[in-house]
Amino acid sequence: AYVLMLCEKDDDNIRGAMEVFRIHEDAARGGHARPLELGVHIHDDALRERFMEHKIFRNQEDAVEVKVFSAPDTVARLLLRKHPLEVDAAGGQAERAHLLVVGFDGLGQAIAREALFTSHYANLQKLKLTVVDRGLKEGEALFRYRYPGLEHVCEVTFQECEVNSANFDQLEILNQQPPKGEKLTVALCLGDDMLNFSTALKISSLVKSHDAGDSVKILFKAHDNRGVARLLYIPGNAPSSQSPPIIPF
Repeated sequence: AYVLMLCEKDDDNIRGAMEVFRIHEDAARGGHARPLELGVHIHDDALRERFMEHKIFRNQEDAVEVKVFSAPDTVARLLLRKHPLEVDAAGGQAERAHLLVVGFDGLGQAIAREALFTSHYANLQKLKLTVVDRGLKEGEALFRYRYPGLEHVCEVTFQECEVNSANFDQLEILNQQPPKGEKLTVALCLGDDMLNFSTALKISSLVKSHDAGDSVKILFKAHDNRGVARLLYIPGNAPSSQSPPIIPF
């Protein structure tokens, strides 16, 4: 009744999906076919869109229902559902939501995209989005090309910077008191868990120095709860009550 294609390479998932579809179609000839739900994981955004234009999606008479999904998109959706950008430390509605994404690979882009899709707030304020990464020019150009309405739904800033540099430590967003009523959420999506964690600690120290801890939340990507995420529970690493919360996801 259900088939999931979860290979590491998109090409293998698509090839496998087409084969499943062919086998099911052949088996159904001459009789009533049992409905089949086919889930296909595709990492590449552009490829996912092209695949969804295939005839197996348009044909409503066959017995195969194809669903395409992306792990980063799922993670982003669950993350922002659990940690709403507009909810402040006291559980109330912040006057303004600001998202800082550090690392703009597939996951970083998915979190930014999900935030843009869901940032329709009761106070009618646009989302503030800041993206920081090294070699960001190509990623920025592609993101703007895919979402030409970007400037209409948020105030966006792309800043090319290496996290292990003095320029990062001097970023204005981390070295000034946020405007009154603004909630800043930091999403660390760098490729290495330890780099995410060490950057989270650095950001925590920077924002604590100008007493902005209660208006900041820091989320960092970890592959599981057994590795880097456990470092938070070591005495000395856990943030104090004056520091912003550091939360692995």
